[in-house]
Amino acid sequence: MRRLAAVLPLFLVAGSLAEVRRYSVNTNPWTYVCDSTNSSIGGHFVGARCIKTENAEGSTAIGLNECKMTCGEFGVVWPQPLAMQKSNEVVRFIPQDVRFTSITGGDAVVNMVNKFSEIFQEYLLMKSSDYKYYKVDPFNTKPFISDTKIEISVAVTDEDVSLTSNVDESYKLEIMSSDKSKRDLFKVKVTAQTYYGARHALETLSQMIGYDDLSDTLMIYKSATVTDAPSFPHRGVLLDTSRNFMSVDVIKQVISGMSYDKLNVFHWHITDSHSFPFYSQNIPELSLYGAYSPKKVYTPQNIKDIVDYARVRGVRVLPEFDAPAHAGNGWQYAEKKGLGKLAVCVNQEPWQKYCVEPPCGQLNPVNDNLYPELGKLYSDFYDLFQTDQFHMGGDEVNLNCWNTSAEIRAYLNENGQTGTEEELLKLWNDFQFRAAEEVYKAWGSRPPLIMWTSRLTEKGEVEKYLSKEDYIIQ
Repeated sequence: MRRLAAVLPLFLVAGSLAEVRRYSVNTNPWTYVCDSTNSSIGGHFVGARCIKTENAEGSTAIGLNECKMTCGEFGVVWPQPLAMQKSNEVVRFIPQDVRFTSITGGDAVVNMVNKFSEIFQEYLLMKSSDYKYYKVDPFNTKPFISDTKIEISVAVTDEDVSLTSNVDESYKLEIMSSDKSKRDLFKVKVTAQTYYGARHALETLSQMIGYDDLSDTLMIYKSATVTDAPSFPHRGVLLDTSRNFMSVDVIKQVISGMSYDKLNVFHWHITDSHSFPFYSQNIPELSLYGAYSPKKVYTPQNIKDIVDYARVRGVRVLPEFDAPAHAGNGWQYAEKKGLGKLAVCVNQEPWQKYCVEPPCGQLNPVNDNLYPELGKLYSDFYDLFQTDQFHMGGDEVNLNCWNTSAEIRAYLNENGQTGTEEELLKLWNDFQFRAAEEVYKAWGSRPPLIMWTSRLTEKGEVEKYLSKEDYIIQ
């Protein structure tokens, strides 16, 4: 059901309204001018840039941020949109002048935009040179009084807020001026197919607002239009939290940084042979045996918190469980449960013979108990991440590790094999097939599976082992 929802003002206005506090900028001896000659310096192309110069007597000084906003085709908007037209004039205001007046969309869209409006509010506060603390308004301590009003409306077509690999992220953003009750009224209109396009539009809007240190106010274009859509559907950053554990707060900082640049995929390499910080509700022994310490574990609540934090910022969390290589510490639990060795070569030395870097460890593809355990683990991943893709790793398998492990040598002998490269590659492929089937069971569908380039994906080999209908090679 679609609905029109009015949103509370971003800021409560205290006191009466009058004019924005200003000291005379005419007395400033310096100003900035835009050099748009697109010159060459030292053989390198230099686009439009702001140059500090002495201010002419009686002229109004222009601050660096205002110059950067109005200089060049795109000002300071990043990444550069597909199309942008802007006025070279700005109007000054303070955060209390900004209101979200309406959101059109379903309940889920309204909820998401309301959440992001709080983030947008913080963006405005952070622009002040006096900003210190979260949600502490540095403008409240100053005698600002303004006649400017900025009203933001958001119109979203699709009520679905699912963040998938093919979600529509396009948007249109318009800034228009009008007069109302003798006050300067500026309307900002955001239109998008999905919430995620609207979110990107608001991110762009935040970049079209600058802080003027000469008047100690914020600035926005008097008029502007931006039309944009991503050039690439997958714009990601990979973070490895197995080799080096990182706190939830640090991960959130990474995701926030991604959202500023409209990067949309947080590729989380959450486990490896070094440690197993992912707490599996189905197999809690993995982190019990594999985490660096009891405190260096990501609980289900931690992961849900990160996924939700990322989603409202337009970032999809893509989990990677690397296998069959890069799997060591954590898997020692299996023998005590009567499952046999689910991983071989764990912490084996000299490591150069058994893996590409220490500590070593690879899953045991000939132990049939491995696959039901993988199925339990994949179910945990699906429940927590709700992603339409899954990264299975699949790189840097050391064939010598398998070829020198007693369990795998016994399997090869029983099957009349000697451990040739071709036989071991087939064993690797058999593992991949059986592991993929467990992913499909856990998802209840056939999500695209992502793998790193490896021996299986080399020219002349990939066609034998992997279907292009099922796999994405990274």
